[in-house]
Amino acid sequence: MNLQHALKEFDHFKAGGTVNGIYPRRLAATETRRWYQRMIWPFLDLVGCSMPVHLLSPAMFAMWKSYLEVGGASHATIRAHLRAARHFCNCLISWGELAQNPVLPVRYPQKQIKVPKSHAITVIEELRAASTHISTRCGLIVHLLTATGARASEIANLNVSDIEIIEGIGRVTISRGKGEKQRTVFFGKATVDLHQKYLKLRSGFIPWCCDRNHIDQCDRLLWGNHGPLVYNGVYKEFMRAVHVAEVDLKARPLHGCRHSFAKEWLRNNGDIKALQDLLGHSDINTTAIYLQYDEDELAAQYARFSRLG
Repeated sequence: MNLQHALKEFDHFKAGGTVNGIYPRRLAATETRRWYQRMIWPFLDLVGCSMPVHLLSPAMFAMWKSYLEVGGASHATIRAHLRAARHFCNCLISWGELAQNPVLPVRYPQKQIKVPKSHAITVIEELRAASTHISTRCGLIVHLLTATGARASEIANLNVSDIEIIEGIGRVTISRGKGEKQRTVFFGKATVDLHQKYLKLRSGFIPWCCDRNHIDQCDRLLWGNHGPLVYNGVYKEFMRAVHVAEVDLKARPLHGCRHSFAKEWLRNNGDIKALQDLLGHSDINTTAIYLQYDEDELAAQYARFSRLG
């Protein structure tokens, strides 16, 4: 199999087709598949489309990285190209075309660390209050985002069976998150009450195209008008709360909730190792980013603790 044929098969594979009898574990949207094509084609132009895939080597990808650097590509762009190539090679391995991933030895450009922007705690409280007046589903989504620190995609992929209520505390098992890592997060009484209320109303959210007589077999927790709620549906529900609360968000709407959860945890002297486990970070240095202050937070700290103004 040459590279051009492999890339064509890769697109077919990500769309749900089989290659060498192998089924994809996860499908990719059309735009995502186009992104992979844009990221990988420059490598094929550099080394040649007709080159057999078994000849791929770390030296070729290191050369491609240098070529991108000389061309003035940003660090983020180079990381995107290498990330796409690594996933492409992982698929080649699963098809039996490669023995090991030649992209892994190539070091990514150093990522510039920025202080994560988060929502103020007053904004979070206003969003939670506004969401409960919109609908039970909207309230549950906003409360899960702000109470667990989970990613929006993880909330969208939750099943009913992933949540247990033990002694008034919600325990959520997240197994379909980033990197396929499993972890447990928690939520308190306010979210527990919304969860219990939503489960009683859940059948009303199941679209008519599904068999309501077999609702117990539809394990997905959140439903939209045409099927299980996806990331965009979670985003729309969250933005409904933003418009009703009339708040000004200074951070990314959904991911800002995750940052707010982490910063509030550390402000209350929570253990950073426990926070790492709750957020699902592989490296504690990633969690330590939340220890940094932006200018507004530094000014607040100065006003609170400095007596020599």
